[in-house]
Amino acid sequence: MNMDMTIQEVLFWSALIIAVSIGCRYYYEKKRSEKLGLVARKLGFTFSKEGRESTQDHHADFNLFSIGSCREVINEMWGTHRGDAVSMFGYCYIQGSGKNSKNYRQTVLSIRCQGLDLPQFILMPESTIHKISQYFGNEDIDFESFPSFSDKYLLHAEDEEKVREIFTPKVIKFFESNPKVSVEGKGDTLIFYQDYKRCKPDEFDAFYQQGRATLEHFIQPQFN
Repeated sequence: MNMDMTIQEVLFWSALIIAVSIGCRYYYEKKRSEKLGLVARKLGFTFSKEGRESTQDHHADFNLFSIGSCREVINEMWGTHRGDAVSMFGYCYIQGSGKNSKNYRQTVLSIRCQGLDLPQFILMPESTIHKISQYFGNEDIDFESFPSFSDKYLLHAEDEEKVREIFTPKVIKFFESNPKVSVEGKGDTLIFYQDYKRCKPDEFDAFYQQGRATLEHFIQPQFN
């Protein structure tokens, strides 16, 4: 009987701890959304806690949006800056299953730039090799003249020749001095993120400026 009571008590306290944890997480996410709404207003952007379905549809061919399951766009802010369509949002997905599953969340910047026509490519830190989709193959594009860049980054693309054209010396040196960022490009869209990093509300402006500076290096590569 005492053992039964002990089991009941353990179950009770376990359930209470889980409930409190869920409540705290809900409260934290609610406050985060409220703060991000204020950030969006400050930037002159529209904000939606749920995110837009069209955002996920537009990025369906990007590597990041092919990883894992239960993919979701949340806390999206969007608007126009310098004539370009800008969107910043949280992106969530799950890898693995059962007890081995893990939930990932990170902040993503997407910019659609008029006149931009990028070949599809993925640039990621060397440590993220396991995350690159197989349809790009396994061959990393290296630059013999820039061994530091090739050591720090993986560069994969469908059209290697075109990608080599846009990765000029100036572009490569930019990434050498900005390690740990991930960039994907296709057509008029470039997305920018750092693996598993979710920006705090007060970091969004700096995050956007860093992504914008990255985009500028691809707009007129012939002058780089």
